[in-house]
Amino acid sequence: MRRGKNLFKWINISLVFLLLFNPSYVTNAAIQESQSTTDISQWSIHSGADLLSISNEKQVEGTSSLRFEAVPDSLTDLYSAQIDVEGGKEYRVSANVNMTEQVSHSLGFYLVSYDDNGTEIDSHRQGFTADHFPLDEWTDVSFNVGVPVNTASVRIRMYTGSVTDMVAFIDHIQLFEIESSGEQVEIPVPNGSFGEEGSVDPDDP
Repeated sequence: MRRGKNLFKWINISLVFLLLFNPSYVTNAAIQESQSTTDISQWSIHSGADLLSISNEKQVEGTSSLRFEAVPDSLTDLYSAQIDVEGGKEYRVSANVNMTEQVSHSLGFYLVSYDDNGTEIDSHRQGFTADHFPLDEWTDVSFNVGVPVNTASVRIRMYTGSVTDMVAFIDHIQLFEIESSGEQVEIPVPNGSFGEEGSVDPDDP
């Protein structure tokens, strides 16, 4: 009986020592408990799952949009499904953004290129700062980029780094191929208007 009491006392002392000298034990446990399991159909969340969600609060078309939040010391990183394209061409990415809490650094949009094997071969970033966004208004953002000749598919990426603080609603993401004549031919972006919640992109590398 006395041996059992001594063991119980030793366990209690060990637990106190762990909490006093390794506070990250409690912090990490809390973080794991609070992580979101949000899934956005046809999009892959690489970081910041608890900062991304489908919302019906604001929208350009349809009934919903993407609520995209960034907080200091955290990353928010989201990729579209892979979209088949022709290599060596110029493309235009566009989106509608409604900034409700102004971006402190920049909101980055990327067009990421992949070869036939699904290997990333190029990534072009366009950052948009507070100058681009009047508060609480839908604003068009866009950029053009030429992809390598061996590009077989692309993905649209949205990313903010650890120094950024913002809340925005993003909707109606589009991709266009720009013809030599200047004509723009739309290439569908799966769930580009964020009308669906569900499984992430099954082809996510």
